[in-house]
Amino acid sequence: MKKTIVVLLNAISKSPDCLVDIGSFKYRRISRPSVQVGVASAADKAKLVAGIAAAATAAEVQEVAEAAAKLAYEKSHLVFSRTADFLPVSGVGFNDRRANAVATFMIPGTVAMPSDCPDGVPKDFPTSVVRNFAFVVDGRLHIESLRARLSTEAAGFAAECGVKLEEISSGCYDMDLSGVPLFDDEGYSDGMPSADQFVDDAWELIRLSAMEKSVRHYLDEASGLAKGPSSSGMAAKYGVENAQYLAELGITDSGFSPKSAAGEPRDRQEEIELAVKFKGFSSLPSVNAVLKKLSDIENDLAAAGRTRKTVTPSENFVLERMNEVLGRKDAMAGADFVEWAKGQCDEIDRAAGDIRERMANTRIAVVGGGRKFREWDSDHGVVEKDGRPTAEVCRAVKTVAV
Repeated sequence: MKKTIVVLLNAISKSPDCLVDIGSFKYRRISRPSVQVGVASAADKAKLVAGIAAAATAAEVQEVAEAAAKLAYEKSHLVFSRTADFLPVSGVGFNDRRANAVATFMIPGTVAMPSDCPDGVPKDFPTSVVRNFAFVVDGRLHIESLRARLSTEAAGFAAECGVKLEEISSGCYDMDLSGVPLFDDEGYSDGMPSADQFVDDAWELIRLSAMEKSVRHYLDEASGLAKGPSSSGMAAKYGVENAQYLAELGITDSGFSPKSAAGEPRDRQEEIELAVKFKGFSSLPSVNAVLKKLSDIENDLAAAGRTRKTVTPSENFVLERMNEVLGRKDAMAGADFVEWAKGQCDEIDRAAGDIRERMANTRIAVVGGGRKFREWDSDHGVVEKDGRPTAEVCRAVKTVAV
């Protein structure tokens, strides 16, 4: 087994002693930039209305409007300042269509609060943001060098992976990644990946996704968990009203994630996709969407004795998983079901992670390494198998704004 860039990133993410300097590499973005979108809260709107109503002259109305505009600008231009450069890798992720591999970082920092910041909330609010940095893009190395603090063991493993290390201070290294393999072809017969395995993996990911939707839905129901971002920790520390204020700015227990929209593109570039498409399964519905469809059909039949609504193949697929989970739920005590469901979520996460990593390796081999699938003379084709829709493996090159 080759020690690839993904193997290296996984090893770094599992070692708390390994810290990457995220300011050390020049990163070229691969997606369109986003811009913050200020959303006026109910309190902001009420204050504006009250201010205008109380204004006695046109000049006073103008003053109220300008103050509201200033506050709206502040809330749409919140500034996050990171407070550390050397950070652990939180995880490694992959794209379900492109030959990409990314490292995720949880970056600590502060957000400068707007001028209407209430008492009890720090003016420089401590929080964090999540950032993904692509190390492999369309099968090519995207970040060629970085700086990191490594344990002696980790440094030795990095050297085994093909990293050229230059120790610039005790335990701190400049790492040249250009010699690290991007994919492992030692498990392929004749060095060629299998389209059948690639499609089997894609279908299993769909099955796991449907199962996860079902398990998490009924786990949340059994646990009485609320939907949406949690601010319970914020409420306990800063009070309910202040927690609501922070949530409106995009600050919750999970970190800082303000409302945003796509910004103006700065360039155009090509993206290469290698996707598996199953007819009727471009996306999976949520459990709530399936329940609503069933309810609509039942209501139509009760009211008119007939309905034009039908359950689609993807809805039926999710429904089968829902019934499987409900069977477990009905047969178990509440606490036992919650424990089982949590275990299922962990197992699904692990299984899906292994599959995504294997599929990413194949994508990188085909897109970046020029390998062909064993079954075909090209990198696309059709795979048929009983018990599932016909699968099409297709490669597409798109020009996108970034």
